[in-house]
Amino acid sequence: MTSMHATSAIALSVFMVSATACSMTKFAADSTVDVMKAGNAAVAEETNPALAKMGLEGNLKLMEGLMYSTPDNATLYRLATEAFGSYAFGFLEPKLWSMDPNSGDTYAYRMHVKSLYERALKYAKRLVELTDSDMHRALGSHSALKSALAGEVPVETLEALYWVAQAQGQLVSVDPEDLENIADIGLADLIMGKIAKDNTSYEAGAAAVFIGTNLSIKGKGLAGDMNKAKAAFDQAIAVTDGKYLLPRFMKGRHYCEAVSDRTCFTKTLKEVVDADPNQLPERRLTNLLAQQWAQYWLGRVDELF
Repeated sequence: MTSMHATSAIALSVFMVSATACSMTKFAADSTVDVMKAGNAAVAEETNPALAKMGLEGNLKLMEGLMYSTPDNATLYRLATEAFGSYAFGFLEPKLWSMDPNSGDTYAYRMHVKSLYERALKYAKRLVELTDSDMHRALGSHSALKSALAGEVPVETLEALYWVAQAQGQLVSVDPEDLENIADIGLADLIMGKIAKDNTSYEAGAAAVFIGTNLSIKGKGLAGDMNKAKAAFDQAIAVTDGKYLLPRFMKGRHYCEAVSDRTCFTKTLKEVVDADPNQLPERRLTNLLAQQWAQYWLGRVDELF
């Protein structure tokens, strides 16, 4: 064998070993994602919120690390956007309720929570890109998205869009002074309106909860419509026959307060506290958190009314 042939053979061998190693790494990463997806139910059904919090914290960076090895795995981005958003919403943002709104420490903490929602939005948009590149391009403008949503949208695409809208709404909620994010909330409104109409039961009626909350926060006399807000919350509650407690909590916390109805507020939140969190096992963790939150706001009823 000539030296040239030997060199070529060595180069080919190195390439094949490298390609095999890359393939094995991706396979391992994809397999890990599959395991994480299967284990997602264990978190949702957890009876100990503190333990669930620790589990989520450990998974966030693992997911981001896996993105280097399998950057086109749609399931990974679906898990990541949900994990970052759920962790911030369920375990971090509630702390802001009792913090001094004018404190520098509060501002720093709020920006930390916001940064997690920003990652949730980033990964949600990547999920849409991997699912439907045309729809991903439509996210660039209100008119383009409105046109894209006018016809029939594949269920897989609509579900991917949900996570974009959810993260966008959470960003505005945690930092209502960010004008750029507020400008984009119209995109979220379009998406959630489409889902509430075509796929009402997705994520246990979450699109209707989004609509009801958004209308309630806008309030009477502005762009809010209290009758539509109440109807949206009731639609979400009906999806699980009231077994999922988050829609009822959000109705009490936002709609009842917006219409200045103390009786509605206390009655609705007490219904959350008194409910059986185990009646919907696949939403047990969120039910337990909703009960904690309802108890907290019942303790502040005299401040609000």
